[in-house]
Order: sequence, then structure tokens, then C-alpha cells
Amino acid sequence: MEFKEMSELLRRSDKLYLGFGERLVWTPTHPTCPECLGFWDASNFYDVRVYPNYTIHVFLGDDPVPLNLRVKGRTWIPNALETEYEEGHLRIRELKTVLKDSLVSELVLENVSEEELRVNVVAWGRLENGERSVVNSIRFQNDVLSIVEDLKKGGRNLRLFRAFGISDLESFQVQFSKDGLSVPRFEYTPFFDYFDGRLEDEIRYFDEEGGIYHALHAGLTLRPLEKRLLRVVMAFGLDPDEALKKLREC
Repeated sequence: MEFKEMSELLRRSDKLYLGFGERLVWTPTHPTCPECLGFWDASNFYDVRVYPNYTIHVFLGDDPVPLNLRVKGRTWIPNALETEYEEGHLRIRELKTVLKDSLVSELVLENVSEEELRVNVVAWGRLENGERSVVNSIRFQNDVLSIVEDLKKGGRNLRLFRAFGISDLESFQVQFSKDGLSVPRFEYTPFFDYFDGRLEDEIRYFDEEGGIYHALHAGLTLRPLEKRLLRVVMAFGLDPDEALKKLREC
């Protein structure tokens, strides 16, 4: 029996877990947002928990309030999770995969109307400066956010490097917040006060305890009845070159 045939036999709608037989797996034990775009819930690199990863919000035009996407269906097979959403004249299909120590979201956005749609997509996450994790650096170069953090577990540290990218990038932002909650709600982020169809293209964070929000923004103009593909990738590694290489390979 071929792998494709075996996968079809395992197809179901109540599972989430993904992996690729490498160091990174996405196996949230108590999912907080299983219907969110992206990978907000915890992943593990080796045995170290990484939380949160990132989520994705979609906007029409310059509206700063994201769409309330409705889930129309979800299908899981061992190597992929596919979810379909809709809101108004927009249809979205997300394919989640974990490949080469990377979390990959492939979005197919479809305009089902007879009019042009301007769509903004923001992928964002929150890093924690505190007892269990310390952010060493964040920089933006060649359309990629590179993050260095120390994660603590059982008296030992793991220095982890992330490379975060999105296709059709138009803007980015990194913003420190002393307060804030690790919940996937755009209105609880500092970006909500600034977003007007694009982000601020700057990095503002402080070496003190609190949350560091990081975001990438892509803009798409969908012609009537047009479909477009957009990819978001967060790659992990034990050095910056490895993380960047894995991002480029996905």
C-alpha cells in the first residue's frame, strides 16, 4: 500500500498533532486555539516547550479589526492539517505542516466576488522575557525576522534561533509591552494601536521583563474570482545560519 493510500485511511477531523521525524514537533497537550490560523499552541524543540509560536490574522482593506473567520471544515492526516475558512466574499484554505524543523502555513486566499478585494495578512507572535526565557536579540534583515532566545528547563539552557518569514512581505514591527496576555487576540497586541493597512517598520524592545511582540505583514490585491497562495514559515535551529537555511528550504 502506498503512503498516499495509507494517509487516506488515517484521515480524520479531530486530531492536530504534526511532525516530520526531526527535532521539532507540534503536539499541544491542551490546545487553546485549535481553530486559529498558524501555530499559536505549543511546539517542542527536543524536549523544550516553545510557546507561543505565531498566529495569523486577516483584514480587509485598512480596517484594523481582523475578520472573524468561520471554520467550514478540517481534515488531518499524519503529515498535514488542512482547515477551510470563510467570511463574506473571502475563502481561505490553510495547510499546516511541520517540515525541516519549521512550522509552515500555506494559505490559499480566494475572492469569490465580482469585485476586487484588498487583503492584509499579519502573522505575529509573542516572546517572553522572564524566568523561563530570555530574548537575546531580534533583528530584521533580508525580509526575515531573526530571533535569539535562551529557554530554560530543569536547570539547563537551550539557546534557540528562529527565522520568521512571510511571502509578499510589505511591512514588519517588533514592539515591547510591559503588560499583555499570551492570547491570540490582535486587539490585545500593541499593533492594534498602529495598524492602518501596514505596520511601523521598526524594532522597539527593552531588556527587561515583559512581552516582545513581533509581526510580519503581507498585502494582496485579489482580482474578481482570483486565488492567491501565501506562505508563512517559522524555522528553528541551534545557530542562525541553520534556522535561515531551513526557512529558505521550506
